[in-house]
Amino acid sequence: MNVTTDLLHILVATIAAMLAGYIWFHPLVFGTRWRELMKEYTGMADEDLKPEPLRQLPKWFFITLINVIVVYLLADRLDIQSRISSLKIAFALWAGFGLTFSSWYVIFARQRQSLWLLNNGAFLFMQAIICFILVMWR
Repeated sequence: MNVTTDLLHILVATIAAMLAGYIWFHPLVFGTRWRELMKEYTGMADEDLKPEPLRQLPKWFFITLINVIVVYLLADRLDIQSRISSLKIAFALWAGFGLTFSSWYVIFARQRQSLWLLNNGAFLFMQAIICFILVMWR
């Protein structure tokens, strides 16, 4: 295990996942629909949903970094080495944690399934990118 190389892999996977999330939620992809659904669900105005990069990006980086570190540790301990296996672990992590825990809002807080699906699609997409980078760049 080379600590410098491992940290580089973790950093690259974190940034790649954030870029994937940025693309997913870009107004030309799903951002406009997400904004409409969030306004409907929360009652927030457009101004309240405006991005605040200086406040949001450090938090997003930190939580994404935590996810990447956990994926790195799992992939290393399970000795995941193939592209298919990396996508299987991404799907398992998404299904076991993201899909299940985020469904509480649909069940208990009457969140629309379309918003839930949109958010979970992003999480699965980002998780697949993280797993793929960490496994294939070993």
